Amino acid sequence: VYTLLEDSDDQASLAEARLLGPTGLLQSLYSIGFIGLHDQNLSSYTFCHDGRTPDKGFESADRILVHPCYWLGLNLSRNALAPDEAEEINDEYDIKVDSLNPKIRNTKIGQIVAQLDKIPLGREGERDFELWSLEALKVIFAAQLVGLQLHPDGAAVQRRDITGTNRGKSDFWSRVLLDYKSRNIVFDAKNFQELGPDEYRQLQSYLTGSYGKLGFIINRDESENLTSGKDLDWTREMHGSHQCLIVKLPAKFISRFLQKLRSPEKHDVVDRQMWKLLTTYETNYLGLKSTRARKKSASAKRP
Repeated sequence: VYTLLEDSDDQASLAEARLLGPTGLLQSLYSIGFIGLHDQNLSSYTFCHDGRTPDKGFESADRILVHPCYWLGLNLSRNALAPDEAEEINDEYDIKVDSLNPKIRNTKIGQIVAQLDKIPLGREGERDFELWSLEALKVIFAAQLVGLQLHPDGAAVQRRDITGTNRGKSDFWSRVLLDYKSRNIVFDAKNFQELGPDEYRQLQSYLTGSYGKLGFIINRDESENLTSGKDLDWTREMHGSHQCLIVKLPAKFISRFLQKLRSPEKHDVVDRQMWKLLTTYETNYLGLKSTRARKKSASAKRP
């Protein structure tokens, strides 16, 4: 399922799939009557259509069945049931239909956001912060970055924290690919607030080959804005000396993205805000003249 979704451009669906996880996906399909569970006590498949989740979790030994009404649409030519089994399909129809998907999604997002405040600063919480960053990135960039993983370089000298492949499918990530030649994206997770020369130099050293000229540092700062005399100076130094752009993405900033994604209709808010942030770096912090304007969505165009 994840592979099929990653081949599409459906940010909202892929983000939800990653939040729900395999068990959550099966529970969601069960709640709308798409699949049924085999009940050994009744020797039949039970289907539900009222938004309820199964009384128990799914296990590898469980038998599930796609509801026969979908077989024709799925081009299934071979019957999975004997005639007597088909007669014993148990459909539970209730009047009220209330999908739990939004509740599951919002609960999962709330858990990710709340977990951040439980991670201690510094070396003690370093590993947990990396894992938190990876999980959050998989949600906010669900359809844009594929193959996000921790430490893909293993024990190599150049040990990048988190990397993923840029599909160039959205306005922002297409801009990153075209302007900065970044097909692979690197995120360095730093579990402290202030960034200094060592952090900027380290990330700059990773920006070679397919990593292009743009990378991100995730840290524990309260604001995504740069400060003169501190991170602003090193951002300019890396760009002036190495033509590399290093963008600070505080975990608090990422958490705000997650909270906005509680509303499925806001699935493009992350792309719009990242576009705005990159423009701020280019025009305000580096004094570059931006040559790109973000395309307006169809809904934003005037008739």
